[in-house]
Amino acid sequence: MSFYRWIIMNRFTVLSLLTLLAFLNAASARAERPNVVFLLSDDQGWDDYGFMGHPHLQTPNLDQLAKSGLLYERGYVTAPLCRPSLASIVTGMYPHEIGIRGNDPLLPEGVNRKDAEHKTVSTAFRNRMTAPMLKIPSFVKELKKNGYATLQTGKWWEGNPLDHGFTDAMTHGNHSR
Repeated sequence: MSFYRWIIMNRFTVLSLLTLLAFLNAASARAERPNVVFLLSDDQGWDDYGFMGHPHLQTPNLDQLAKSGLLYERGYVTAPLCRPSLASIVTGMYPHEIGIRGNDPLLPEGVNRKDAEHKTVSTAFRNRMTAPMLKIPSFVKELKKNGYATLQTGKWWEGNPLDHGFTDAMTHGNHSR
């Protein structure tokens, strides 16, 4: 099964995370803050884990995390592509509200994003597509604002992750597909 089948769970996860953030904000004043680990796995089916009942795959470390934390088993995808879905997860908004409706921006006729001569135009259109994400609230920014260290690894399409609330990142943010 693909990421898109699994990501069905994530719209609910975003809403749940926002609720969790509100709880954390209230709870932080009276108790030590809990750890928050948000894992998003790409290109896997919803049942490709031991804790979700897969008969052969063994995921003991993830099983332990699932057992000791909150596990959301239902949700809905906001888009059939990874970039708009990820933007929705991070912001809690629909792709049309953010302006990220696809993985790549629509380019003018005759412009090929892979041609070196069109790199400047392609980059400008990509930056214009990414710009709204810098101003939109996100659960990553909220975590950072509340004193959490935030790490981004794997896919990140929106430029430099450090500009979006991550305190550390493994993706350079210079997306050059």
